[in-house]
Amino acid sequence: EFVPLPFVHNQAPMYLKGESRQGPSFREAVLIHAVARLALYPEITNIQASWVKMGPKGVGVLLQAGVNDLGGTLMNESISRAA
Repeated sequence: EFVPLPFVHNQAPMYLKGESRQGPSFREAVLIHAVARLALYPEITNIQASWVKMGPKGVGVLLQAGVNDLGGTLMNESISRAA
């Protein structure tokens, strides 16, 4: 399983220090999921999208771009904060 999580820059220390750009555009997020489907197959066959990060309309587009699983409900944001 591969789960590309878009960088959420709003409160990221490296962004606040001016050391990174904003997170990916919607188009870039769709492209990374689509390229993952093409590049990782057949070794990794499950590409997951986070509905929390991409939103309901966003995951609809991602499902058409090669995603075959939805996830993203966490009890806390430790994954995002750690990234």
